[in-house]
Amino acid sequence: MGRLARNARQWACAETEKARRHNVSPLRVFEPSLFPESPGPYVLIARWSRADGQDGKLERPFYVGATGLGHRPEQARVAGVSLWSPSQWEAQLLPAHERSVLAALSRVVQQGDVVWDIGANLGIFALQFSQLVGPAGRVLCIEANPVCVYFLRANLETNAATNVDILPVAASDTARPVEFTINYDNSNLGLVRASCFFETKLGQRIVVDALPLDSLIDELQLPPPNVVKMDIEGAEAHAIAGLSRTLETQHVSLILELHGRAAARDTLALLDPLGYRYEIIESRKLYATGPALVAEMPEAPVQVLATRA
Repeated sequence: MGRLARNARQWACAETEKARRHNVSPLRVFEPSLFPESPGPYVLIARWSRADGQDGKLERPFYVGATGLGHRPEQARVAGVSLWSPSQWEAQLLPAHERSVLAALSRVVQQGDVVWDIGANLGIFALQFSQLVGPAGRVLCIEANPVCVYFLRANLETNAATNVDILPVAASDTARPVEFTINYDNSNLGLVRASCFFETKLGQRIVVDALPLDSLIDELQLPPPNVVKMDIEGAEAHAIAGLSRTLETQHVSLILELHGRAAARDTLALLDPLGYRYEIIESRKLYATGPALVAEMPEAPVQVLATRA
Protein backbone atom coordinates (compact mmCIF):
# COMPACT_ATOMS: atom_id res chain seq x y z
CA MET A 1 0.00 0.00 0.00
CA GLY A 2 2.92 2.36 0.64
CA ARG A 3 4.07 2.42 -3.01
CA LEU A 4 0.50 2.87 -4.22
CA ALA A 5 -0.08 5.79 -1.86
CA ARG A 6 3.23 7.42 -2.91
CA ASN A 7 2.31 7.08 -6.59
CA ALA A 8 -1.11 8.60 -5.89
CA ARG A 9 0.52 11.49 -4.02
CA GLN A 10 2.98 12.14 -6.87
CA TRP A 11 0.15 12.05 -9.40
CA ALA A 12 -2.00 14.39 -7.32
CA CYS A 13 0.85 16.87 -6.96
CA ALA A 14 1.53 16.79 -10.72
CA GLU A 15 -2.14 17.34 -11.54
CA THR A 16 -2.32 20.13 -8.96
CA GLU A 17 0.58 21.92 -10.64
CA LYS A 18 -1.06 21.43 -14.04
CA ALA A 19 -4.29 22.90 -12.68
CA ARG A 20 -2.42 25.93 -11.33
CA ARG A 21 -0.85 26.54 -14.76
CA HIS A 22 -4.36 26.60 -16.22
CA ASN A 23 -5.44 29.39 -13.84
CA VAL A 24 -7.49 27.19 -11.55
CA SER A 25 -8.38 29.21 -8.45
CA PRO A 26 -9.29 28.71 -5.73
CA LEU A 27 -7.94 25.17 -5.46
CA ARG A 28 -8.37 23.01 -2.38
CA VAL A 29 -5.59 20.43 -2.12
CA PHE A 30 -6.01 17.33 0.04
CA GLU A 31 -3.37 14.80 1.02
CA PRO A 32 -4.50 11.69 -0.89
CA SER A 33 -5.09 8.55 1.12
CA LEU A 34 -5.91 5.13 -0.28
CA PHE A 35 -7.64 2.23 1.37
CA PRO A 36 -8.66 -0.16 -1.44
CA GLU A 37 -11.49 -2.36 -0.27
CA SER A 38 -10.58 -5.28 -2.52
CA PRO A 39 -8.24 -6.16 -5.39
CA GLY A 40 -9.34 -4.89 -8.79
CA PRO A 41 -9.63 -1.74 -10.92
CA TYR A 42 -9.93 1.71 -9.36
CA VAL A 43 -9.99 5.31 -10.57
CA LEU A 44 -8.36 8.29 -8.86
CA ILE A 45 -10.53 11.37 -9.41
CA ALA A 46 -9.48 15.00 -8.88
CA ARG A 47 -12.11 17.76 -8.97
CA TRP A 48 -11.73 21.53 -8.70
CA SER A 49 -13.58 24.83 -9.17
CA ARG A 50 -12.20 27.60 -11.39
CA ALA A 51 -12.32 31.29 -10.61
CA ASP A 52 -14.85 31.76 -13.42
CA GLY A 53 -17.19 29.21 -11.83
CA GLN A 54 -16.37 26.35 -14.19
CA ASP A 55 -15.72 22.92 -12.64
CA GLY A 56 -12.97 20.56 -13.72
CA LYS A 57 -12.23 16.90 -13.26
CA LEU A 58 -9.35 14.54 -14.07
CA GLU A 59 -9.40 10.77 -13.81
CA ARG A 60 -6.53 8.29 -13.61
CA PRO A 61 -7.30 4.53 -13.60
CA PHE A 62 -5.09 2.03 -11.75
CA TYR A 63 -5.24 -1.59 -10.70
CA VAL A 64 -4.71 -3.09 -7.24
CA GLY A 65 -3.31 -6.61 -7.40
CA ALA A 66 -3.31 -9.28 -4.73
CA THR A 67 -0.47 -11.59 -5.68
CA GLY A 68 -0.26 -14.56 -3.35
CA LEU A 69 -3.49 -13.81 -1.51
CA GLY A 70 -6.12 -16.53 -1.48
CA HIS A 71 -9.77 -16.04 -2.43
CA ARG A 72 -11.23 -18.50 0.05
CA PRO A 73 -12.64 -17.65 3.50
CA GLU A 74 -10.09 -17.11 6.24
CA GLN A 75 -10.23 -16.31 9.96
CA ALA A 76 -8.71 -13.28 11.64
CA ARG A 77 -8.36 -12.29 15.29
CA VAL A 78 -9.93 -8.88 15.99
CA ALA A 79 -10.45 -7.26 19.41
CA GLY A 80 -10.27 -10.62 21.17
CA VAL A 81 -12.68 -12.53 18.91
CA SER A 82 -12.28 -14.77 15.87
CA LEU A 83 -13.91 -13.58 12.66
CA TRP A 84 -14.44 -15.42 9.39
CA SER A 85 -14.03 -13.16 6.34
CA PRO A 86 -14.55 -13.81 2.62
CA SER A 87 -10.87 -13.70 1.61
CA GLN A 88 -7.30 -13.51 2.82
CA TRP A 89 -7.24 -9.88 1.67
CA GLU A 90 -9.93 -8.94 4.17
CA ALA A 91 -8.51 -11.16 6.91
CA GLN A 92 -5.28 -9.17 6.73
CA LEU A 93 -7.12 -5.82 6.94
CA LEU A 94 -9.54 -6.67 9.73
CA PRO A 95 -7.17 -6.32 12.75
CA ALA A 96 -6.74 -2.61 11.96
CA HIS A 97 -10.46 -2.02 11.36
CA GLU A 98 -12.11 0.84 13.29
CA ARG A 99 -9.81 0.62 16.31
CA SER A 100 -10.78 4.01 17.73
CA VAL A 101 -14.50 3.24 17.43
CA LEU A 102 -14.15 -0.19 19.02
CA ALA A 103 -12.25 1.40 21.91
CA ALA A 104 -15.07 3.93 22.43
CA LEU A 105 -17.91 1.41 22.74
CA SER A 106 -17.51 0.89 26.46
CA ARG A 107 -18.19 4.62 26.99
CA VAL A 108 -21.62 4.26 25.38
CA VAL A 109 -22.93 0.73 25.95
CA GLN A 110 -23.96 -0.60 29.36
CA GLN A 111 -25.04 -3.94 30.78
CA GLY A 112 -28.65 -4.70 29.88
CA ASP A 113 -28.80 -2.27 26.93
CA VAL A 114 -30.59 -2.93 23.65
CA VAL A 115 -28.23 -2.17 20.75
CA TRP A 116 -29.08 -2.03 17.05
CA ASP A 117 -26.11 -2.66 14.75
CA ILE A 118 -27.23 -1.24 11.40
CA GLY A 119 -24.85 -2.36 8.70
CA ALA A 120 -23.53 -5.16 10.88
CA ASN A 121 -21.19 -6.50 8.17
CA LEU A 122 -19.19 -9.49 9.49
CA GLY A 123 -20.10 -8.86 13.13
CA ILE A 124 -17.02 -7.02 14.41
CA PHE A 125 -19.14 -4.58 16.40
CA ALA A 126 -21.99 -6.98 17.14
CA LEU A 127 -19.65 -9.31 19.02
CA GLN A 128 -18.30 -6.44 21.11
CA PHE A 129 -21.85 -5.26 21.81
CA SER A 130 -22.80 -8.81 22.80
CA GLN A 131 -20.15 -8.83 25.50
CA LEU A 132 -20.90 -5.30 26.73
CA VAL A 133 -24.68 -5.71 27.11
CA GLY A 134 -24.33 -9.10 28.81
CA PRO A 135 -27.00 -11.80 29.19
CA ALA A 136 -29.69 -9.26 30.12
CA GLY A 137 -29.13 -7.17 26.98
CA ARG A 138 -29.92 -7.77 23.31
CA VAL A 139 -28.20 -6.93 20.04
CA LEU A 140 -30.08 -6.69 16.74
CA CYS A 141 -27.97 -6.89 13.58
CA ILE A 142 -29.59 -5.25 10.56
CA GLU A 143 -27.67 -6.30 7.45
CA ALA A 144 -28.94 -6.51 3.86
CA ASN A 145 -25.84 -7.93 2.17
CA PRO A 146 -26.36 -11.71 1.83
CA VAL A 147 -22.59 -12.27 1.72
CA CYS A 148 -22.24 -10.49 5.05
CA VAL A 149 -25.22 -12.31 6.55
CA TYR A 150 -23.60 -15.66 5.69
CA PHE A 151 -20.37 -14.76 7.50
CA LEU A 152 -22.19 -12.91 10.27
CA ARG A 153 -24.12 -16.07 11.18
CA ALA A 154 -20.89 -18.07 11.20
CA ASN A 155 -19.13 -15.52 13.39
CA LEU A 156 -21.96 -15.31 15.92
CA GLU A 157 -22.03 -19.10 16.19
CA THR A 158 -18.23 -19.39 16.39
CA ASN A 159 -18.18 -16.95 19.30
CA ALA A 160 -21.32 -18.33 21.02
CA ALA A 161 -23.10 -14.97 20.89
CA THR A 162 -26.56 -16.10 21.98
CA ASN A 163 -27.92 -12.61 22.74
CA VAL A 164 -27.70 -11.44 19.11
CA ASP A 165 -30.37 -11.63 16.38
CA ILE A 166 -30.10 -10.89 12.64
CA LEU A 167 -32.63 -9.10 10.47
CA PRO A 168 -31.58 -9.36 6.79
CA VAL A 169 -33.05 -6.11 5.45
CA ALA A 170 -31.83 -2.64 4.49
CA ALA A 171 -32.63 0.36 6.69
CA SER A 172 -34.47 3.12 4.84
CA ASP A 173 -37.22 5.72 5.17
CA THR A 174 -39.98 3.64 3.51
CA ALA A 175 -40.82 -0.03 3.03
CA ARG A 176 -39.95 -1.06 -0.52
CA PRO A 177 -37.61 -3.27 -2.59
CA VAL A 178 -34.33 -1.47 -3.38
CA GLU A 179 -31.36 -2.10 -5.61
CA PHE A 180 -28.24 -3.26 -3.82
CA THR A 181 -24.67 -3.82 -5.04
CA ILE A 182 -22.58 -6.68 -3.64
CA ASN A 183 -19.17 -8.20 -4.31
CA TYR A 184 -18.87 -11.91 -3.55
CA ASP A 185 -15.17 -11.65 -2.63
CA ASN A 186 -15.51 -8.71 -0.29
CA SER A 187 -17.90 -7.71 2.47
CA ASN A 188 -17.26 -3.96 2.25
CA LEU A 189 -18.86 -3.39 -1.14
CA GLY A 190 -22.53 -3.74 -0.24
CA LEU A 191 -24.68 -0.64 -0.52
CA VAL A 192 -28.18 0.46 -1.52
CA ARG A 193 -29.05 2.78 -4.41
CA ALA A 194 -29.78 5.57 -1.88
CA SER A 195 -26.05 5.73 -1.16
CA CYS A 196 -24.17 8.52 -2.91
CA PHE A 197 -21.51 5.93 -3.83
CA PHE A 198 -23.86 3.48 -5.56
CA GLU A 199 -22.82 4.30 -9.13
CA THR A 200 -19.08 4.31 -8.39
CA LYS A 201 -18.76 0.91 -6.67
CA LEU A 202 -18.93 -1.96 -9.09
CA GLY A 203 -20.43 -5.33 -8.24
CA GLN A 204 -23.38 -7.62 -8.70
CA ARG A 205 -26.75 -5.82 -8.66
CA ILE A 206 -29.47 -7.52 -6.64
CA VAL A 207 -32.75 -6.42 -5.02
CA VAL A 208 -33.27 -6.46 -1.24
CA ASP A 209 -36.12 -5.45 1.05
CA ALA A 210 -35.86 -2.09 2.81
CA LEU A 211 -37.79 -1.09 5.92
CA PRO A 212 -38.09 2.03 8.09
CA LEU A 213 -36.55 1.19 11.44
CA ASP A 214 -39.48 2.66 13.40
CA SER A 215 -41.72 -0.06 11.97
CA LEU A 216 -39.56 -2.82 13.45
CA ILE A 217 -40.57 -1.85 16.97
CA ASP A 218 -44.27 -2.11 16.09
CA GLU A 219 -44.27 -5.12 13.79
CA LEU A 220 -41.76 -7.29 15.68
CA GLN A 221 -42.65 -6.06 19.17
CA LEU A 222 -39.06 -5.03 19.81
CA PRO A 223 -37.88 -2.95 22.75
CA PRO A 224 -36.54 0.42 21.53
CA PRO A 225 -32.76 0.71 21.30
CA ASN A 226 -30.57 2.48 23.82
CA VAL A 227 -27.71 2.61 21.31
CA VAL A 228 -27.69 2.55 17.51
CA LYS A 229 -24.52 1.97 15.54
CA MET A 230 -24.85 2.80 11.83
CA ASP A 231 -22.42 2.23 8.96
CA ILE A 232 -24.31 2.01 5.67
CA GLU A 233 -22.07 3.61 3.06
CA GLY A 234 -23.66 7.00 2.54
CA ALA A 235 -27.35 6.15 3.05
CA GLU A 236 -27.39 7.36 6.67
CA ALA A 237 -29.95 10.15 6.17
CA HIS A 238 -32.55 7.73 4.77
CA ALA A 239 -32.11 5.35 7.71
CA ILE A 240 -32.26 8.18 10.27
CA ALA A 241 -35.46 9.46 8.65
CA GLY A 242 -36.95 5.99 9.08
CA LEU A 243 -36.01 6.06 12.78
CA SER A 244 -37.28 9.58 13.48
CA ARG A 245 -40.19 8.62 15.74
CA THR A 246 -37.97 6.50 17.98
CA LEU A 247 -35.34 9.22 18.19
CA GLU A 248 -37.98 11.78 19.17
CA THR A 249 -39.38 9.67 22.02
CA GLN A 250 -36.31 7.79 23.28
CA HIS A 251 -32.89 8.85 24.52
CA VAL A 252 -30.84 6.99 21.90
CA SER A 253 -27.07 7.34 21.55
CA LEU A 254 -25.83 7.03 17.97
CA ILE A 255 -22.49 5.79 16.68
CA LEU A 256 -22.43 6.98 13.06
CA GLU A 257 -20.01 6.60 10.21
CA LEU A 258 -20.74 9.64 8.06
CA HIS A 259 -19.58 9.13 4.48
CA GLY A 260 -18.54 12.58 3.30
CA ARG A 261 -19.87 16.08 3.83
CA ALA A 262 -23.06 15.77 1.78
CA ALA A 263 -24.19 12.64 3.62
CA ALA A 264 -23.19 14.21 6.95
CA ARG A 265 -25.09 17.43 6.22
CA ASP A 266 -28.32 15.58 5.37
CA THR A 267 -28.03 13.22 8.34
CA LEU A 268 -27.19 15.78 11.00
CA ALA A 269 -29.93 18.12 9.76
CA LEU A 270 -32.38 15.48 11.00
CA LEU A 271 -30.65 15.15 14.38
CA ASP A 272 -30.02 18.82 15.22
CA PRO A 273 -33.72 19.63 15.94
CA LEU A 274 -33.79 16.75 18.44
CA GLY A 275 -31.03 18.32 20.51
CA TYR A 276 -28.17 16.04 19.51
CA ARG A 277 -24.55 17.02 20.10
CA TYR A 278 -21.59 15.42 18.37
CA GLU A 279 -18.11 14.08 19.06
CA ILE A 280 -15.62 12.95 16.44
CA ILE A 281 -14.56 9.69 18.01
CA GLU A 282 -10.93 9.66 16.92
CA SER A 283 -10.09 13.18 18.09
CA ARG A 284 -12.85 13.45 20.75
CA LYS A 285 -13.53 16.99 19.55
CA LEU A 286 -17.04 18.20 20.41
CA TYR A 287 -19.53 20.07 18.22
CA ALA A 288 -22.78 21.71 19.30
CA THR A 289 -24.37 21.59 15.84
CA GLY A 290 -24.22 19.59 12.64
CA PRO A 291 -23.11 22.53 10.46
CA ALA A 292 -20.16 23.16 12.79
CA LEU A 293 -19.03 19.56 12.41
CA VAL A 294 -19.57 19.46 8.63
CA ALA A 295 -17.57 22.67 8.17
CA GLU A 296 -14.47 21.00 9.62
CA MET A 297 -14.78 17.42 8.38
CA PRO A 298 -12.87 16.09 5.36
CA GLU A 299 -14.51 14.65 2.26
CA ALA A 300 -14.03 11.18 3.74
CA PRO A 301 -15.76 8.83 6.21
CA VAL A 302 -15.77 10.17 9.79
CA GLN A 303 -16.90 8.25 12.89
CA VAL A 304 -19.14 10.34 15.12
CA LEU A 305 -20.81 9.79 18.49
CA ALA A 306 -24.14 11.63 18.71
CA THR A 307 -25.86 12.04 22.07
CA ARG A 308 -28.89 14.01 23.26
CA ALA A 309 -28.07 17.16 25.19
